[in-house]
Amino acid sequence: MTTSQYLQLLRFNLNFGEDHANILLHFDPRFDHFGIIHKILCNTKTNGVWGKEHIEDAFPFQEGAETTIRFQYLGDKFIIQLSSGYQFTYPVK
Repeated sequence: MTTSQYLQLLRFNLNFGEDHANILLHFDPRFDHFGIIHKILCNTKTNGVWGKEHIEDAFPFQEGAETTIRFQYLGDKFIIQLSSGYQFTYPVK
């Protein structure tokens, strides 16, 4: 994903799940959104109800820069590796 210098990106997100009401992983990096600055939020939605947010402080993203994110799904968890090499685990709830 790349962004234009003319576009102020506040956040982007990726959802992995069955449908809009059942999301195993909601991956939501925030540049500056509702006062949450340079954090990655992860969450799960089951039957339309969001769970407790997990917040990661690692934030390798820069506006206008290309990045790579790797997601590995292992049935009971996701392993997420960021372009900086930082890796974290998000449990499937």
